[in-house]
Amino acid sequence: MDSAQKGQPVTIQLDREVDVSRGCVLTVDSGAKIASSITATLLWMDDDELYNGKNFFVKLGTKMIPGTVTHIDYTIDVNTGEQKSADTLAKNGIAVCRIAFADRIVVDEFKKHKTLGELILIDRVTDMTSACGVVEEVHTEETGLYEGRIDRNVRAAIKGQKAVIVPFAAGNVTRDFVESVEKKLSIDGRHTYLYAPDIREDVNAVLKHLHHAGIIVLLFASEQQIAGIKVEGAEVYSGVWNADGELDADEIADEIRKESVYDAAQVHDGNYI
Repeated sequence: MDSAQKGQPVTIQLDREVDVSRGCVLTVDSGAKIASSITATLLWMDDDELYNGKNFFVKLGTKMIPGTVTHIDYTIDVNTGEQKSADTLAKNGIAVCRIAFADRIVVDEFKKHKTLGELILIDRVTDMTSACGVVEEVHTEETGLYEGRIDRNVRAAIKGQKAVIVPFAAGNVTRDFVESVEKKLSIDGRHTYLYAPDIREDVNAVLKHLHHAGIIVLLFASEQQIAGIKVEGAEVYSGVWNADGELDADEIADEIRKESVYDAAQVHDGNYI
């Protein structure tokens, strides 16, 4: 230390960007952005299909944060480069998707910064890596899911699902059957509650609170109780299981899963909040 006296501060001038994954710091001039939403190209590696509204832990650089694939913009044919609109993405497929994070984080386009522009999606149920990808665009104008109060918007995004009430008439199905449907939805990562009220309960009051919590309610009740459902802002989804006919728990669970897909566009309009 010939040029500095012992005990005196030493100033080090950084004139370049340093990789944060190696324990260093970004300079002020690095150009990295702070945002809560990105567009990314993903390679899907999971056996189960990716669909709009599926939520993950997103590892980006050294940061791990909850996130949701809010929309699959289009898939890319690996042989021809052709772009096709799609709602799902199968294993080994490539797609450009919109991803929303639970909060604002430091992120950048991959072409500008490799460490802050590459990511992996980790399944929140199995803890396995579902996809890897690169950031194509950073949306700095959007706010994080935790901006402001915690409301139905935030709960829907965190859970990666749309809250719905799904009635099952006790005269047409058994409770065991509804439990089978709930199990299949839970394995798929859906947040559910099987509600079987007694005759004296205020069904609408309970449904209101469960709906505000962002839960998919499987209501096992009498036809009279189902007919009296009246919860402001709640979507009630009734399918073929309330009519005569052969029932399949897998098919019904798949119908409910599709109906409860998180839709960022819907959640951001005033009718849902």
